[in-house]
Amino acid sequence: MLKVVLILALSLHVAALKASVLSKALKRKDGRPLIVHLWDANPSALETFAIDDVSEACRKAGASAVLTAPALVSSIAQEQERQRGSFPGPLPVIADCALNDLDSEVCAGAKNLGASAIGIRYYLGDYETEDDLEARLSAAVTAADESGRACRFLASNSRCL
Repeated sequence: MLKVVLILALSLHVAALKASVLSKALKRKDGRPLIVHLWDANPSALETFAIDDVSEACRKAGASAVLTAPALVSSIAQEQERQRGSFPGPLPVIADCALNDLDSEVCAGAKNLGASAIGIRYYLGDYETEDDLEARLSAAVTAADESGRACRFLASNSRCL
C-alpha cells in the first residue's frame, strides 16, 4: 500500500534553490509550503490507477510539491503534467535521492524522468565532520552543474524528519 507522509518544508534545509517552478510553488500564501512524500517499499508492484489517484489527491489537497523515489518520478510527473491548463495545475515532482548516491548521472536521470528537483537525504553518521558533509554537498552541486541539467536541490537532515 502506498504510504503518504506529509513533510513541512520548515524541516527541510535548502541547500541551493534558484527561481523556478519549484521555488514559486513553494511560496504559499500561508508561508508554510507543504511537500508530500510518497513512499512505497515496492513501487514496481503499484497499479497505475493507484499512483494516479494519489498524485491527484496531492494536487487537490493543496500540496506545493511531491517528493518521491526515482522509481515513481516518471509516473507521478506524467500524471501531474496531464493537468497543465487545469485547476489545480501540476505540482513539481522532487526525486528523493541519498546524498551518497548522487552524481551527475543520477541528476541527469532524475531530470529525464520528469523531476523538477532532487531532494537530498543524508544521515549525520555518514560524515565524520561538518566539513565532510559540506564537501559532499558541494560535490553534489558540482555534479549537477557538470551534468548540464541545472538540478535544484533540497537537502534534509535525518534528525529533522
